[in-house]
Amino acid sequence: YYYYYYHSGTDTGIIMTFITTPLNIYMVEVLNAEPQDQNVINILINLPWSIKLLFGFLSDAMPIFGMRRKPYLVLGFFLQAAPFIAYAIADIQTIDFLAICIFVGTIGLIMMDVMCDTMVVERSKFEEDANLGQMQASCYSFRFGGSLVGSFLGAILTNESTWGWGM
Repeated sequence: YYYYYYHSGTDTGIIMTFITTPLNIYMVEVLNAEPQDQNVINILINLPWSIKLLFGFLSDAMPIFGMRRKPYLVLGFFLQAAPFIAYAIADIQTIDFLAICIFVGTIGLIMMDVMCDTMVVERSKFEEDANLGQMQASCYSFRFGGSLVGSFLGAILTNESTWGWGM
């Protein structure tokens, strides 16, 4: 169990920052996006976070195959990955298509995040009194570390114009 919790926390941290770090540069240099378009994208990244609580209620109220967390975790993974794969494959470089992909991808990321958090909370009740809260603190530490890695990779791997290498 611990491997999945720590691994998913690190993945969530990396995904959140790896995509958002070079996004504005991509919108300006590739899509020639106007400031209002960039603002819409930023709103669509942040808007789903306000409905984060609903995913917890959804998984509690509507189990899939008798399970409450894991199917939603997998569904969140596919909701997060599919739009970005579609964006890469379709080669439709418009701000509208990017907005849809970002919005759906963020919803998937939030679904994964909520399921990971709830699994950690459910599992933490089995911790010994001496280690109480250690699992949750470790998961957030891994998420923070993943955020640092994602920011670093987002900046390094997308800086081809300055360094002559990258994506």
